[in-house]
Amino acid sequence: MDLALTSTQAAILLELQEAGTPVFAESIAKKFNLSSGVVRYNITTINDWLKVRFDPIISRPKYGYKLEIPAKNVPALMEQLNHTRIQPVYNPEERQQILLFHLLFSSEYTPLELLSNEVGMSKQTMMREMDAIEDYLVKRQLYLMKKPHLGTRVVGPENAIRHTLIRLIMDVMPESVLIKLIQWGIYDSITKEAFLHPVRKAFTETLRKLDLQGAMRLVSRVEEDLAQKMGDNRYLYHILYWAISIKRCAGGNVVTLPNELLDISFSETETRVLENTIKSYKKESGLTVNPGEATMFLLEVLSSPLLSKLDSISTADGSKPEDLRASLLVTRLVKTVADNTGFKMTDHSILEKMAQHISKMLVRMKFNLPIENPFAMEVKTTYPDMWLATLEAISAFEPDLATMNNEEIAFIAMYFVLARQLESKSEVRHHPRVVVVCPTGGVSVWMLVSRLKAEMPTLEIIDNVSLRELNRIDRKNINAIITTARNITDKDLPVICVSPFLSADDITQVKASLHNYGFQV
Repeated sequence: MDLALTSTQAAILLELQEAGTPVFAESIAKKFNLSSGVVRYNITTINDWLKVRFDPIISRPKYGYKLEIPAKNVPALMEQLNHTRIQPVYNPEERQQILLFHLLFSSEYTPLELLSNEVGMSKQTMMREMDAIEDYLVKRQLYLMKKPHLGTRVVGPENAIRHTLIRLIMDVMPESVLIKLIQWGIYDSITKEAFLHPVRKAFTETLRKLDLQGAMRLVSRVEEDLAQKMGDNRYLYHILYWAISIKRCAGGNVVTLPNELLDISFSETETRVLENTIKSYKKESGLTVNPGEATMFLLEVLSSPLLSKLDSISTADGSKPEDLRASLLVTRLVKTVADNTGFKMTDHSILEKMAQHISKMLVRMKFNLPIENPFAMEVKTTYPDMWLATLEAISAFEPDLATMNNEEIAFIAMYFVLARQLESKSEVRHHPRVVVVCPTGGVSVWMLVSRLKAEMPTLEIIDNVSLRELNRIDRKNINAIITTARNITDKDLPVICVSPFLSADDITQVKASLHNYGFQV
C-alpha cells in the first residue's frame, strides 16, 4: 500500500527542496510553528516515502538536513506530489473555518458525522467545536438549528449568512489566490504555502462549483457602466457575493428587502445598470435573477469605496440627500477633531474624498451592509491621538451615527492621519538647493562637492562659484550657500561655513543649519 504524506510533511519536503543547502530542524520548526521534535519525526516519514522514489534526506549532527535531489529530478518530485495521497493536517483555527464554511455554504441540514469526517475529529471533539462556532455566529445575528436524525444548519437573515461566508472566504484565501481562481480557475495546490494551509484547498474545491467567471464578467460590466473602479478587495467581494447569491437562490434562499428599499430612488444610470444586470446574466447563463437580488447587489456596489487618487477628484452628477448630509458631517468632524487635537484639515481634495466616503458609509449603515477595514487595529495603535479624537467626535453626533462600528471609524480617522502627514511633508523641503563657494578652487572645491554629495545625497548642488561671481547668482532658485571662505554674509540666503575636508562637525553643522530653515538632508 502506497504511503501517504501529510500536508505538513509535504511542506517540509518542499522547504528542504527549495533551500538547497542544509537546514536545521529548529529553523523549520520556527518557520512552520512546530516543535523541533515534530519536525524530526516527520522527516523520518518523509524519508520512508522518498527512498522508493528518490534520494533520501541526508542528516548529520551540526550539519542539518539536506535533500540531495538533482535539479533534473525536481519536476518528477513535483509530479509525484501532485498524484500521491496527501492527508490534510488542520490546526484548530482551520478546523473551525472548514466547519463554518460547510455550514454557511449549505442550504440543508448537515449530519455531524459528515462534518467530523471532513476535519478528522471525534464526535465528542466536534461537539466542543460546535459550541465555539455557535458563539461566533451569534455575534453576527446567526444561529445553529439542530434536528435529530437530520443534522445542523445555519439560520438567520439571508444577507448576514452571505456576508459572513464571503468574509470567511476572504480571510482564508489571499487576494492573489482568489484572483487566479476567479480569472483562470487555477489553484496552485503543489506549493509549500498550499500544503501549510490545506484549508485553502478545501475551500477551493467548493468554490469551483460556483459560476465565478460569469460573476466576474458581470461585476466588470457593472464597473464599466457606472464608470467607477473598485479596489481588488471590493472587486473580489462583489464577485463572490453574486456567485454565492445565485447558488443560494437556487436552494430557495433569497434576500428579504428592507422596507426602505421599496421606495429607493436610483438615478437613471443606476436604473439602467440594474436592468442590464438582470438581462445580461440571463442571456449569458440562462438564469432569471430576482429583481430584489439585483437591487441588493447594486446597493452593495454603490456603497463600496472606490479605487481613486487624491489628484483625480470626480464628483457625482447631481446631488443626493446622502451627499448633503455627508458634507455637513465632514464639516462637524473637522471642527470637533480640530478642537480636540489642534489639527484642522484644510486640504480640499481630502475633504472631498472624505465626504464621498461618508456618503457611501451612510448607505451602508442605512441598509446594514458590512465593510471591512484591515487597518483598523493599526490605526488605533499607531495613531491613538487621531483615533480617539475621531471616536470622540463621532460619539458627539449621536444618535446620527450611533451604530457606526470601529472599522468605519478607523476609515474616517485615516483621512485625518493622511491630511496631517501631507501637511507635515509640505512644510519640509526634501531637496535643498545650494551653491558652493570655495575661494581656492581646484582640488579643494572638488573635494568639498564630492564629500557633500556622499554625505547628503538629497542635497542638490546647483553650482560652485568664486567669491567674485557670488553676487551674480540667481538667488530665487537657491536655498543656501556653503562656503570655505570666512566672514561671508548674505542678506538673502543662509551662509554655512565649512572646511573643504568636511569634518564630522561640519556635516552636523550643515544638517542642523538646513533643518533650521525647514529642510531635511
